[in-house]
Amino acid sequence: MSIPSSNLLNTALSIIAPVPFDYYQFTHRSVNAIGLYESVYAAPRQLYGSIQATARSVYQEYGLDFQKQYVTVFVSADLIDITRSTSGDQIEWNGRRYQLVSDMPWFPIDGWISVLAVEVAPA
Repeated sequence: MSIPSSNLLNTALSIIAPVPFDYYQFTHRSVNAIGLYESVYAAPRQLYGSIQATARSVYQEYGLDFQKQYVTVFVSADLIDITRSTSGDQIEWNGRRYQLVSDMPWFPIDGWISVLAVEVAPA
């Protein structure tokens, strides 16, 4: 039985090895030299969690682009996805940079989230 605030992710990560990744928190947007807005991120901070490939069946269910690569990130931190802010946070893992696009906000209840992330560039 699951108990709110028991943080099931931390329990799972005591059995499976967590992986490190760099977390880039969105701070603001600024105008660049040619007049376009760019997202600005804080210096990277290392977090630990579980990062898993996203099943192709989920691509179809969510209407995702089959030409892009997605991962699901499970972490005991309150990251911001692109739907909750002007621009969401990003992570860097396994030599790739990912934009956080959609989360399951368990953080207020249980202290962790799962978030869908799309590859935006090589690191």
